[in-house]
This record gives sequence, structure tokens and C-alpha cells, in this order.
Amino acid sequence: MNNGPALRSDARRRVLIADDSDTMTAYIKSSMEMFGLYDAEIVTNGTDALNLIISKPFRLIILDHDMPGMKGLDIIRMLSNLRARLSTPIMLVTGSVNNGMIEQIRQERLAVAAVIAKPFSLDTFQQRVGAVLKVK
Repeated sequence: MNNGPALRSDARRRVLIADDSDTMTAYIKSSMEMFGLYDAEIVTNGTDALNLIISKPFRLIILDHDMPGMKGLDIIRMLSNLRARLSTPIMLVTGSVNNGMIEQIRQERLAVAAVIAKPFSLDTFQQRVGAVLKVK
């Protein structure tokens, strides 16, 4: 599995959205079109998210922290051993951002490109996605 710069053209448009809220996934999916990410794979639990991440290349992965099956940070921890091969940026969205979580991410050196607190505005979210994808 290599999600690096040599992504096939279809994978360059693919985003994984893992969140157990239908409202949130619809909101995120609609904002992805601005970045040319029209192919959204949506899952509602951590186990399905992990399986897709391992089996398919994505341009961007957006994980809810608090999902059934497996939390977002648990998925990221499991992926840490694959990080040399997995270069896809991961954004963590959560309703419970706190200094402890941020410090935990830093101490464990988890590969999180951005943490976004829910609720967020569409403008804020798109700015963060643009920064992660380095879109001007």
C-alpha cells in the first residue's frame, strides 16, 4: 500500500470520511468538492475505516475521534507502524478537543495533520483542509 505522490488519478480524488453522524458526513462530503475530492467513501465506525485505509489509497482521511468500534486515535495508533508507507494526511474531528488530547498526540508522535473541534463552520473546515492539502 502506497498512498504517496504516485497516486492513480482516481485515488487523488478519493477521501475517506469516518464519522457516525450522518449530518456530519454529509456536511464534510459537500465541502470536499471544493478541493476536487468528489469520490467520498463514508463509513460510520472505526473498524470499517481501518479496513478501508489499509486496502485503498486516499488523498485525505478524516476521522471522527469518538466512533463505534474503534476511536480515531486508536486507528491512528494502529497505522503508526504503516506510516512509512502511508503518506496520506489524517485529520481528526472531535467534539472533545482538550489540551490532554493534543499533548497525547504530541507525546506519542501520532501522525495527525490537524485536529478540528466540532462544531465548526464550513469556512473554518475548508481553510484547515486547504492547509493540510497545501492548496492555495
